[in-house]
Amino acid sequence: MNWSYRLWQFWNALRAKPNFQDRELIDRFLTPSLVQVFERLDPSEQAHAVRVCRKLIDEGESDSTLLTAALLHDIGKICYRLRLWERAWIVIFRWIGKKMGRQFRLDEEGLEKAVWWKRPLLVGKFHPSWGAALLRSQGVDEPIVWLVAYHQDAEKVDPTHPRFRLLKRLVQADQSS
Repeated sequence: MNWSYRLWQFWNALRAKPNFQDRELIDRFLTPSLVQVFERLDPSEQAHAVRVCRKLIDEGESDSTLLTAALLHDIGKICYRLRLWERAWIVIFRWIGKKMGRQFRLDEEGLEKAVWWKRPLLVGKFHPSWGAALLRSQGVDEPIVWLVAYHQDAEKVDPTHPRFRLLKRLVQADQSS
C-alpha cells in the first residue's frame, strides 16, 4: 500500500468539495435527476468521483458511458453514510487482509446489527450492488449500471466481455484518484 498516497487522500477528503468547474463536468454527464442523486453523496465522495472522471478525460477517454459511470461508481454509498474514519478503516482492513492472505466473509443481511468495525466493511463491499440497484430504479442505461455494479469485482468478470476494457479503465482510475 502506498501510505503517502493514502495520507494525501485522507487529507483531501477532510476538505474536499466540488468547485464550479466540477459542477460543469457533473452537469455535462448527469441528467438533472441524477445530479440530485449525486448531490446526496458526501462532498468528499463527490470530489473523488470528479477526480476519477477527470483522470479518465485527461488520459484521452471520451466514452460517455464510462465517464458517467466514473461519476456514479460510488453512488451506493448514499444508502449507508460512513464517517471519514470508517472509510479509512475499510482501506486499512483490506490491507491487513491482503497481508494475512485472508478473505473475510461478510454477510449483507447483518448490516443493521453489525458491530462497529464490521459495518464500514459491509458498506465497502456491497455499495456497488446497492448503487446498481439505485441507478436501475432511476432508469439509467444498463451499461452504466453494469460498470457501477462491477467496479470492485473486475477480477470476476470475463475479460472477453464487451465492456471489460471500460471496466478496467474505471477500476484503474478509481484506485489512483
